[in-house]
Parts: sequence; C-alpha cells; structure tokens
Amino acid sequence: MRITIKAVTDSPAFPDQVDVVVIGGGTIDTAVTYELAKQGIAVALFEKGAIGDEQSGRN
Repeated sequence: MRITIKAVTDSPAFPDQVDVVVIGGGTIDTAVTYELAKQGIAVALFEKGAIGDEQSGRN
C-alpha cells in the first residue's frame, strides 16, 4: 500500500536546535532515534518518504 506524503517545509513544532540529526527513516535509523530520545538526547529524524518504506520495507 502506498502512502501519499505531503511535504512539510516549516512548522512551529520544529525545534530550533537538536543534539543529533538522523537522516533516513529505515529500521536502524528509527531504532537509533528512539534510543537516543529515551536517553534524553534532543534528536530529529528526517526521511524523504514514509518511515520504513524504502530499503527497510523492501528487505
């Protein structure tokens, strides 16, 4: 099933600053982001499409 993604260019909910930026929303990327957030680290995850929908979704 394909999900239609609407680009978000800006949002008041976006933080001004984070400690770590993760590029990619695959299995490992989201797991790393989750673990960092659990440790209280400010982290932002960026993915061009749907989370887990690229290579992780195909494997």
